[in-house]
Amino acid sequence: MRACKNCKRYFAITGRISAEYCDRPINNKERTYKDLHAINLWNEKMKNCELFKVYRREYKKRFGCIKAGKIEQDVFYAWSEKAREQKAKCNSDEISLREFSEWLKKFMIFYFTQVKCYGILLHRKNLYSPVNLKYEQDE
Repeated sequence: MRACKNCKRYFAITGRISAEYCDRPINNKERTYKDLHAINLWNEKMKNCELFKVYRREYKKRFGCIKAGKIEQDVFYAWSEKAREQKAKCNSDEISLREFSEWLKKFMIFYFTQVKCYGILLHRKNLYSPVNLKYEQDE
């Protein structure tokens, strides 16, 4: 038996012998004190990660645009997949944080000023495809 560090109630130790939090639900919800502790640890770990802050800020902006009806889900999820790939490149030091941040902003500005439907735009002499996320010159 051990006392939970959150609710201070005793619980039987099952599984890991070093468990510090119980499996009781919080306020009759699905989350438990054990889940809450895991979330808090993850948030604490990510608080100092500048890459995650930049990515999360842009992700939340775009997800909010779905809720506001400004973009379609398909476009958002295509962007999200490419953004995760770029984030992975930044994590592996293939690109810098500055380059990643500029990539996000360049796409954001271009997308909201030009693209109106499912991610493909033909604009005068330029072709921009958010699926490929490349800026190419038409010939």
